[in-house]
Amino acid sequence: DVKGNPSSEAELLRQIAGLHSLAGRFDTARELFAQSNAGFAELGLALNSVLSHAAAVAEMLAGNFSDAERRLRDGYEALAAMGENALRSTSAAFLSRAILEQGRSDEAERYTAASETLAEPEDLLTQMVWRGVRARILCERGRVADGEALARQDVALAERTDLVNFHADALLDL
Repeated sequence: DVKGNPSSEAELLRQIAGLHSLAGRFDTARELFAQSNAGFAELGLALNSVLSHAAAVAEMLAGNFSDAERRLRDGYEALAAMGENALRSTSAAFLSRAILEQGRSDEAERYTAASETLAEPEDLLTQMVWRGVRARILCERGRVADGEALARQDVALAERTDLVNFHADALLDL
């Protein structure tokens, strides 16, 4: 249906790539993300770094947290240079998760703080991700009651959405 509309084709490829990653077909997902990035580049839109969330989540699903971190950090810095905060708050939240999975709790906590500061209250995805990461950090530091309370907030937010995969993440964090 979108054939002939390069921007729509490139965007749709990102969505299809994300679905392939959910099915564990990471090589196919990476190929489709690359095609999407090439399509945007042909249009003069170098969006692959600022729209890195789907590709980074795919890499985290694949267990490749360092690549996810690189993608998210590039996007976070590009968005900061533009003065854009809405997507940057989400990038910070996802970046905190990728960093925590690599065992760097202090740095991950700094990105949860950035996400908390930048995120709009109604940006439930971002609110969920940073809370889940910070809850895990608090528990890791022996502040289990505080961590559990924050994780329960995360789950309550998730219950208000149709973001089933992120709801699952919130339950895992709890």
